[in-house]
This record gives sequence, structure tokens and C-alpha cells, in this order.
Amino acid sequence: NAFTYQWTVTRLSRPGRVGTALEGNNVHGMYGMDKISLMIASGTLEPMETYAFELTANLSAAYSVPGGQSGVFVSNHTVTARRSQLSVAIAGGAMREIRAGESVELDASGSTDPDNAPHALRRWRWGC
Repeated sequence: NAFTYQWTVTRLSRPGRVGTALEGNNVHGMYGMDKISLMIASGTLEPMETYAFELTANLSAAYSVPGGQSGVFVSNHTVTARRSQLSVAIAGGAMREIRAGESVELDASGSTDPDNAPHALRRWRWGC
């Protein structure tokens, strides 16, 4: 029998604002809400906000607990998000000129993240 896991994430209240549970459409950018590891994409949490993370692990399907206690365990953690100081390096200089109608290829494969986010969570956006 498998263990089951469930994450609950709540943005805590502060003066002038009520706390908000992040659920449903509000967890865009969070992957693995029902897994032991929760992955959070860059930009998902608001900088300088404090969040409560709760992991509920139901292990009763695999373990018998003495004294009739349940095999459900809860772990709580509080985290304050901060903004990373990311910098961009463009190989060959910051300016490129192309003629109207010409093609250009943008390649971010050499980019790095100082926070070492998993590659699957990195997002790139190009603009002109």
C-alpha cells in the first residue's frame, strides 16, 4: 500500500490583508501538491510575503502505530519569500541588428540560475 501526501500552502495575513490559502487555480507554478517533494516555480510566491507550508503524510497503510494512534503525521514550516538578484549575460554583446524580414534565433540554453532551480521549473520570456 502506498503512502499519501498533501501540501497546504497559505499566504499569512499581515496588517491590512487577510491570509489566503493557495489552492485550486491559486497554486499555478506549484508542482507535486500530492507528493513528498513540492516544487515551486520562480515567480509563484510574492517577494517579502510570508507563507505557511504544511505537509500531511498518511503512513497508516504501511505501518501499524501502537496505542491505536493514527499513522498521520503533520509537519509545519513558515517561509518568507525573497527576490533573487538574477542577472542576464548576452553572449556577443547586448545589441543585435537584423534587417526586416530576416530570421533570428534566441537560445537560452547557456543561461544559469543562481538559485539552482530544477530545469523543468525555469521559464524564459523574450521581448523586443
